[in-house]
Amino acid sequence: MKTLGKLQRPCRSHQLVVLAFCALLCSTGCNAQVYSGLGKYDPCTTPALATLYQGFYVGAAFWPGHAPEEWGPYYNSTSGQFGLNPCNFTVPTGGNESDRQLLANAGVVFASYELKVDTMTSMRFSATDISQLYNLSTTNPVNQTALPNPGVVSMVVFRAGFRSEARVIISNETVASGGTGFVNTLAFAVTFANGVLSAFTWDNVGCNQCGGTLGANCLQTNPEWSQPQQSCALPLTDCTVNQNCTLNVITGYTGSDQHGNTFTTATMIDQVNKYSAATLYNGLAAGLSNVLAGSGQQQLGGSTPVQQNTAGTVA
Repeated sequence: MKTLGKLQRPCRSHQLVVLAFCALLCSTGCNAQVYSGLGKYDPCTTPALATLYQGFYVGAAFWPGHAPEEWGPYYNSTSGQFGLNPCNFTVPTGGNESDRQLLANAGVVFASYELKVDTMTSMRFSATDISQLYNLSTTNPVNQTALPNPGVVSMVVFRAGFRSEARVIISNETVASGGTGFVNTLAFAVTFANGVLSAFTWDNVGCNQCGGTLGANCLQTNPEWSQPQQSCALPLTDCTVNQNCTLNVITGYTGSDQHGNTFTTATMIDQVNKYSAATLYNGLAAGLSNVLAGSGQQQLGGSTPVQQNTAGTVA
């Protein structure tokens, strides 16, 4: 299993076996931190009841050389089976390894991030990060075996027993994703019910900005899944040649905290996600603040870092 050390701003490159992540958690650079996924920062621990503006840890897992179908759906209502979950450490009856062991042995890269409840933030992965993931998509770095979907990288976000549906973030294989290219922006909502985590839900804006579902740059996942993907992608050469393939994963919140406070940022991520797609394909230069003007959320991220040394402030 690969884990990440804590990064302090300004972001510096830390070597991680074969991959270095240099991640910013808010576009303004305000409270950008990345943790090792161990101890209290482990996204596989059961989160405390959420409170408005407190810290919240979420994991991201990237699988080079594997299409989203390899993860399986989060839950298959027909079979009653769950898909692979990075936080499942239980070896099934008659099996040899847990989901976590399987994923780690298959070359999955894990990371843990600190967000802030009901503050819209963006997990940002640099062009170097994405390029290195792409370079890992042909051969398993653990055992040097060929991978089933070379040129494809998929990902999920997770916390404890909850996992998102899988998304493809880069692909040069039309069989695996319909179109080819790399995704610049994804967005998802974290749902709490009275402070209890209950779901991760992707915001799907479709491919109208890049020629529709039949377009060469529309990346898609299984339409029978509960949250199928249709994402506009930029040309692979922008990533492989020009090193211009940053990925931003925008996060909002819906539901309520343990005190009954209603979250509002989930209603904004669709606007931001659609604006991001339009910006990419129409060549606009205006910032995201134009979309958020008048909404009460004037920037991505908050201005006050989460206090990690105060008991009860981080879930």
